[in-house]
Amino acid sequence: FDSFRTVVDETTKKVSYAPYEANATDFPLKEVKARVRWLLNERDGKVTWANVKAGAAEVDIRDEGVQFIKVTSLTQFGVDWIGVISIPWESVMKELNDTKFRTLLLGMLIVGGIKEFLETFRAYV
Repeated sequence: FDSFRTVVDETTKKVSYAPYEANATDFPLKEVKARVRWLLNERDGKVTWANVKAGAAEVDIRDEGVQFIKVTSLTQFGVDWIGVISIPWESVMKELNDTKFRTLLLGMLIVGGIKEFLETFRAYV
């Protein structure tokens, strides 16, 4: 298994890396396969593992919807690692969406109460 898709030019003996296409044998989980496809083929055009840059983005991953994706790179023990963290937008925003109207209503009630208190206080002063 050559995850870097190493290509060696026989005449010059120069090593390069071919664009990578995720296939079912390398990544049997469709979720992993979709993120690898985005990372290597859609994010910055066709790139190799060696050219992947760190960063973050909101990405629409086909059947899964919008994802917050963070890409990090790390060199440890002489090995270059690429980490991809993917969080579904819906799981992050669900709680915010569920509580925003309640928070807005509570804020309006507090402001209305303060206004009423000040109006009443002003009438006695």
